[in-house]
Amino acid sequence: MSQILRPLIEAAKSGDRRAKDALAGCVDRFVRLFSGTLTRQVRRAYGSTMDFINEGLAEALSRLGEFDYRSDEEFYAWVGRLVRSRIVDALRREGRKKRAGGPMQLDEEIAVPAAVAETPSELVSGDELREAVRQAVLELQVDHPQEM
Repeated sequence: MSQILRPLIEAAKSGDRRAKDALAGCVDRFVRLFSGTLTRQVRRAYGSTMDFINEGLAEALSRLGEFDYRSDEEFYAWVGRLVRSRIVDALRREGRKKRAGGPMQLDEEIAVPAAVAETPSELVSGDELREAVRQAVLELQVDHPQEM
């Protein structure tokens, strides 16, 4: 396991700007790793592979205090996960857009449907209610003709 980056990472953790710039110089490794992973729609909507790599690398450098250095490979893997998560999020957002479809504009010629009449169940329940009320009024007339 290589430990070439150890002094750079420790210096960058302490705030050394040159060390952070040197770590940002390993961007070529990630370009080779992630080239070809974006669809045309994602590139058009969210930017190039280089944009995702720069954002992931910037996040890694800002969160360097959280990283526990063991080897160069582990550092590259950590930064790669940050870049990959950004790419996966963009792919998921684009996939949701595809599934949801875009809003369609209504033409002015399209007539708005008229209000729907009562449903069959509403008609039946209304008929049943009217029949029950009619029966109750009839019984009241028979039982209490004076009051009615």
